[in-house]
Amino acid sequence: MCGIFGCIHGPDYNFQDEQFKSLLKTIEHRGPDNLGFSSHYIDGQIVKFGHARLSIIDLNETGHQPMHSESGKYSIIFNGEIYNHINVRKYLDSKYRISWKGTSDTETLLNLLEREDLRLSLNRLEGMFSFVLLNHSKKEIIISRDHSGEKPLYLSCSNNYFGFASDLNPLKGIPGFNNTLNKKSVENFLQYNYIPNPDSIYESSFKLPPASCLILDLKKFKSDHFSSFESFISSRGVQFFNWWNLKNNLDAKESWKSFNDLEVEENITNLLRSSVKSQLISDVPLGAFLSGGIDSSLVTALMQEINGNTRTYTIGFDFAEFDESIYAKKVSDYLGTDHTTYTCGEKDFFDLIEYLPSAFSEPFADSSQ
Repeated sequence: MCGIFGCIHGPDYNFQDEQFKSLLKTIEHRGPDNLGFSSHYIDGQIVKFGHARLSIIDLNETGHQPMHSESGKYSIIFNGEIYNHINVRKYLDSKYRISWKGTSDTETLLNLLEREDLRLSLNRLEGMFSFVLLNHSKKEIIISRDHSGEKPLYLSCSNNYFGFASDLNPLKGIPGFNNTLNKKSVENFLQYNYIPNPDSIYESSFKLPPASCLILDLKKFKSDHFSSFESFISSRGVQFFNWWNLKNNLDAKESWKSFNDLEVEENITNLLRSSVKSQLISDVPLGAFLSGGIDSSLVTALMQEINGNTRTYTIGFDFAEFDESIYAKKVSDYLGTDHTTYTCGEKDFFDLIEYLPSAFSEPFADSSQ
């Protein structure tokens, strides 16, 4: 899963490195394998980078973050996985002479962003991600998020600092954090059971929208208690754009409209198989969370077809109206997976329910939790 946390502030702002590291530990559950920290002095401002790592690809120190480019011009903190990173490496090797230090997708992403056009690079990626890139020579910060916003990324503004993180908790601990509730967000929460992008539950804190990119020119940008995301992205030294758009992507594929039913079925099957296969690249054991429904059963079936010996896991309940484990067991038996069921009793349910809110950065009431 991993977690990222960072902050930009002036040298007179009372936010010491040890305070930052202590707040970084609040997201250690996202990445218990390594906590990394680096501090950079850029044009009169201090940029702090923190990373909590869950090691999936390249379990060695060569995969630890923050990661710095070989040239020393770029530093990155990254959360997620680039599923096509091996193909991206092959592409980079065909154009550049790169001395790879390890095998992580973070190193692949860092080298791609250093050498290629930003928009083209983002559109080359297949995966789930949020990242923050520091360009030392241009004195700018680049912040971006994946196509559908699968990986979270919060932004927090004040007149003393600008912060960014995978979770609101470390941001809330920064001195001067504005914890005033956003009334519009409260209304949206009561209407939708969650808080839509780009707002958060707090004023002056926002969620970066999916498939978007933010560039901060550190020579010009001055953070403030911005009243809205729109006022933030229209402020001096800030550039904001969407690097991918679903409608434009569909319009570009006119040939899809001429497919017959059999071709549609074949194409969907191939896309699903390719997608699942690309997500099975890992240096640690993999498994599937199997509910017995259509989605998880289809993914599990493709995993079993591609790799075999798939490990599947299900949470069951001893009160039947909520129990899906019987369906998961039927699918597991049919596919021949190595299946594990954990049965949750009513006591487990009531013991855990008070801790549910702590799993989310802000109010979330959808039944999926």
